[in-house]
Amino acid sequence: MADAKRSGRWLTVLAGVFLLFALLALGPTLLARAQVNLFSVALARHWTPDALVPTDNACPRSADAEIWLSLEARLARGRDHDPHRALHEGQLACLQGDRAEAERAWISGLKADYVSDPLLLLNAAILQFARGAVLDTADAEGLAHYASKRGVASVQAGDLPTALAWREMAFAYAPTLKNAEPLASLYRKYGSPERVQQVWDRLERLYSEDDAVYWLVRARSLEQQKDWSGAMAAYLKAAGLAQKPGDSYRYVLQAGLNARRAKLWDEAAQAYRQAITLNPEKINGYLGLGETFRAAKAYEEAARWFKRAQELFPEDYRPPYYLGLTARAQKRYEEALAYFDQSLELKPNNPAALYYKAVTLDAMARRGEAMEALSQAIENHANPPQSWLDLRATWQEAQP
Repeated sequence: MADAKRSGRWLTVLAGVFLLFALLALGPTLLARAQVNLFSVALARHWTPDALVPTDNACPRSADAEIWLSLEARLARGRDHDPHRALHEGQLACLQGDRAEAERAWISGLKADYVSDPLLLLNAAILQFARGAVLDTADAEGLAHYASKRGVASVQAGDLPTALAWREMAFAYAPTLKNAEPLASLYRKYGSPERVQQVWDRLERLYSEDDAVYWLVRARSLEQQKDWSGAMAAYLKAAGLAQKPGDSYRYVLQAGLNARRAKLWDEAAQAYRQAITLNPEKINGYLGLGETFRAAKAYEEAARWFKRAQELFPEDYRPPYYLGLTARAQKRYEEALAYFDQSLELKPNNPAALYYKAVTLDAMARRGEAMEALSQAIENHANPPQSWLDLRATWQEAQP
């Protein structure tokens, strides 16, 4: 019994000695990792995933010196045991407004063989693009997808300068039609036609002439140059090469629109008839034909196609609206007014129909009703044209 007790005491002593050595060996590691965890928790109060943007303001100073010192101390104590050391060093530098140091940390982390952190790649790519550089990476598609999503979010937030930067980054990493079109749209909003042209020129060089996308991009480029007949021909080429009937249909409609812009009425009518053949169950071809004949002042033929559209699509507000415009062009005001009212029954408060109802009523010497309709048009328009506002002011001044 005594031997058993002595043996038990020795085992306890040995276990204690082992535990002591284990604590001496592992203690610094555990303490260091605890510091890393504390650093991460503190960092999360000041750093969010959307903190970085690919602009000159990529690393705005967003924490005071006291916070930096606290974060630096924790990072220093845990540095040798931090599996995300490069990421954390870059984040801290960025919080301090030191973009160059943040980029250095993230790029060096990418070059380390043992590192496999997608956040490192993303952050490094954003800072690189902020100064006009593009990383050579196999994950270019992923970076473009992320930049595209951030661009959408920036547009929704009304931050167009940041949206433009994200869209430029998306196109730089994946120069596709999907990324080109929103970028070109933003350039147009900023009044930069030469930048729009550069987008289409770059994309055009990536495709061959036996690809529908080549001709689609070519058409966009010619539209930018206002070469309407050239754009029409390019859209027809794209339609002929497209693999999907839906794509052919859309391209033929665009060909018709550009033919109308060029006042090539026969070519426009032919394109819209082709669209109807491709998909007779959609209204656009019928309306396009009607609009072509209305623009050519062939009013009876225009009315025939608008009425055909109305028969096939009785719930659509557009056929009676266009019939109203056609009747008004012929000074058949009573008929035009009836059509505008039909359209407004299908889509109440439609600003365009209300406006043309107003000017039609005014032509019929019914200024009071015209003023009411015009005011409704302005109230229901998100951004009413200045000409509408000027017309209302003129009518108001003319009131006795």
